[in-house]
Amino acid sequence: MVIGRYDTAVVPTPAGVAIFGGATISAAGVYTDVTGDEVYDPTTNAFIATKVSLAPEIHSHTATLLDTGDILVSGGYGGAGPATTEIQLFDHVLGQWKVAGHLVAARERHVAARIQGDVVVSGGMVVDASGDVKTIDTVETLGASGALKSTPLGFPRLSHTMTPLQDGRVVILGGFEKPSKDIRGIDGTSVGSIEVYARP
Repeated sequence: MVIGRYDTAVVPTPAGVAIFGGATISAAGVYTDVTGDEVYDPTTNAFIATKVSLAPEIHSHTATLLDTGDILVSGGYGGAGPATTEIQLFDHVLGQWKVAGHLVAARERHVAARIQGDVVVSGGMVVDASGDVKTIDTVETLGASGALKSTPLGFPRLSHTMTPLQDGRVVILGGFEKPSKDIRGIDGTSVGSIEVYARP
């Protein structure tokens, strides 16, 4: 890559594999958010910096390719503040990012899936003012115009999976709930249940 990174979001596109945001840690242990996005071209085995990038810089977000060819980015965390509610949309025709709306609940380290032309995001976490990790107990349906619907989950979830079914529903499985300090949730309790979500 042009810039090494972790907690990034990756989307396959006709132009190659698009890589948005993320963070990096130097050899000295200094953390910074990545300020440039990239596209990997598998035909040339090369990484190319994009002309425009996410702003503000974030990591632990999601990015999803829409049926229109645009890309929807939700949530995440920037070093200058807490987890964000912002939904950003990359217009592939204009080559520009714009704010499309806001999540009902701020979240990072959540998961996303595309169903029926929209995007469903579930779970995730925030860090409160005391430094404690709080898991998110909702699933939201998003569109190009922002948040469309928020629905409670049976359990708050972090480090879980979400899999689209052929009938348009998604299966939300596993993860952790009620962690204390670990942002992956491993000091919490494993969730042993499955939830099936149908887009309203």
